[in-house]
Amino acid sequence: MNFEGYRDAEAFSETRIVPTAAMRDGVIQYSCADDSSGNTLCPVGNTVLALAALLTRRSVAIWPLLRRQSLPGTAPALALMGPIRRFAIHESISASEPTAIGRYAQHRRLRFPRATDTSKNWYIAKLDYNITADARHRLSITGALANEDSAGAPFLPGTAPETNVVNFNKGLIVGYSAVLSPTLVNSFRYGFVRESKGTLGDSNQPWNYLQAFSQGITYSNAYQRPINNFTDDLSWNHGKHTWQFGFQFAFLRNPESNLNTAFSSGAANPDWLVNSGLSSAANSNPLNPVNNGYVLVNPNFQSNYDTAMTSLLGMITIGDAVYNYNRSSNPIAQGTPVTRRFAENSYEMYAQDTWKVKSNLTLTLGLRYSLFSPPWETNGLQVGTTFSLGTWFNDHRVGMAQGIPSNQQALISYDWAGRANGKPGYYNWDTHNFGPRIAFAWAPARRTAKPASVADSGLSMIAWAKVWWIPSIRTVPSASALR
Repeated sequence: MNFEGYRDAEAFSETRIVPTAAMRDGVIQYSCADDSSGNTLCPVGNTVLALAALLTRRSVAIWPLLRRQSLPGTAPALALMGPIRRFAIHESISASEPTAIGRYAQHRRLRFPRATDTSKNWYIAKLDYNITADARHRLSITGALANEDSAGAPFLPGTAPETNVVNFNKGLIVGYSAVLSPTLVNSFRYGFVRESKGTLGDSNQPWNYLQAFSQGITYSNAYQRPINNFTDDLSWNHGKHTWQFGFQFAFLRNPESNLNTAFSSGAANPDWLVNSGLSSAANSNPLNPVNNGYVLVNPNFQSNYDTAMTSLLGMITIGDAVYNYNRSSNPIAQGTPVTRRFAENSYEMYAQDTWKVKSNLTLTLGLRYSLFSPPWETNGLQVGTTFSLGTWFNDHRVGMAQGIPSNQQALISYDWAGRANGKPGYYNWDTHNFGPRIAFAWAPARRTAKPASVADSGLSMIAWAKVWWIPSIRTVPSASALR
């Protein structure tokens, strides 16, 4: 047995864009417009006292929005899709460094030290056993297991990591070799290899997103890829011939699960307001400072102002609704992981003869046959076009040459597809994957004491299966489901 462990603990600098203390107190600050002479319209000496110890800025206007009486039409929009991330942050935010947009006092970059912990354990075990005393029959077993966990940075100091990347790969190989006679030897092997990886997020609910700040919302995803492999090789020596026969069958199953596409969401995006451009001079919206006795927002700063205002009020202006359905076309409840299970089988076999034609001439002849199934979704959650897209593209090519517009061509239609639905798959089976092999080795007769020369050559044709997997990494609720 063998065990190897790896531990890694490192500290890094992490940053997040967070609201200033002034903004958390309901104060909006912005860059003022200039007059016709290019001079700022801001009152001299504007500052925010006892909020964030911000420096006095001549070009900044201050609107303590949430300290004013309610204005008509300024009630924050309801959270339609989910909660808004609360910034329950300790006092270190007040000392955060300014960002490129921090000079306008709406945001600050929170820099904090974050530790990353990586733990990796690998286990390997091997057993060899002589079934018979003369070792003509032997059994060998080899197993390997990985247990890895890599924690990412937290969203804010003292919170859980945003992501944990876990790996629970494992493998098992069982071999049985038998000397059946002095001229007959067989070797059988079974292999099981399972790749199992996942990214565990920090949330399992829908959220509303605020454009002005970092959010730190992540969802889980994971997949497994177990492969069962059966291999056998038989070798038989008979006179001048050594015959070899064998096969290899492999069966891959790929369960996946994903929460990334399981939730609807909302966003505070000012561009989706009916009267977008809140702070433009012509906008009569009550959230425009100029309509409330304050200085006009600098045109170069209007986008920053609008984003800050909609985020401050939680104005969810756009919703992204996500709908998932099962095989029966019934909607799946929000928050239910979207799961798929893909499969692929492969079958290969060969026969080969090594013929000792003469003492200095050996001829090898062989034939290999390969059969690879098209991948399919085992639960029937697979669709395909009702006709060949190659035909569709060719019809468009012909129509182009004849001046026929594309809107007169047949529309693409879809139907259930794949083995689980009793329908054609992504492509048809290819049953013509024959791979002949021929080789020779010849040593000319020696007439001197010099080392003999050997001439050899070979030719083979192989079948190669290439499958493009569409990555739809899926999720599981917890790490235990990956084990």
